[in-house]
Amino acid sequence: MKRHIIKISWSTDDFVIRAKEVFDNNRFKSWEEQYDESQFAGALDLIAKNHDANDGINWFTIDYYLNEMCLK
Repeated sequence: MKRHIIKISWSTDDFVIRAKEVFDNNRFKSWEEQYDESQFAGALDLIAKNHDANDGINWFTIDYYLNEMCLK
């Protein structure tokens, strides 16, 4: 049987996408006012380091790190 592999990837682009979707538009004019984009790579690295294979990485994970590490 031929081996079959899939790869799932996340990037800082996903943080941008999510920040645009969830920023508080009642308090901020743009997601850039609420989130520090320079922290996205570090947050992504921590996700990779700390993720639990039983839970995986999903939008809830991205939201958590976005709000814990990237809020201004």
